[in-house]
Amino acid sequence: MNFIKIILIAIGLVLAAMLAFSVIGIVYSALWYLFLLGIVAVGGAIGYKLLMKEDVPLINETSMFSAVKSAELFCAKVTTFCLFVFNSLANLAPYSSSMLTTLDTGFSPKRPSKSFFFAA
Repeated sequence: MNFIKIILIAIGLVLAAMLAFSVIGIVYSALWYLFLLGIVAVGGAIGYKLLMKEDVPLINETSMFSAVKSAELFCAKVTTFCLFVFNSLANLAPYSSSMLTTLDTGFSPKRPSKSFFFAA
């Protein structure tokens, strides 16, 4: 009986050692793949830095003037779009008060006839 216990303990120790070596192998291979991935990432970052043209910002009167001009153009486009949306919404709601439809735009839509909504 003691002999069987010794054999079972020996088999258990061998299986435990095999499990430990497999876990060590998995951890080692994962670290190796992370190391290789890091090398590729560093190479890609260096290649990107070397191949991309450096963009040196030049600050002078011309660039500042064009920046202000583009900002003014953007604001004008946004204002135009907002007025267009407001006028479109005013046209969709013909029975709203005339004060809302003429607010800042001077635009007053014509009210449709009742036959438009209640076709005979």
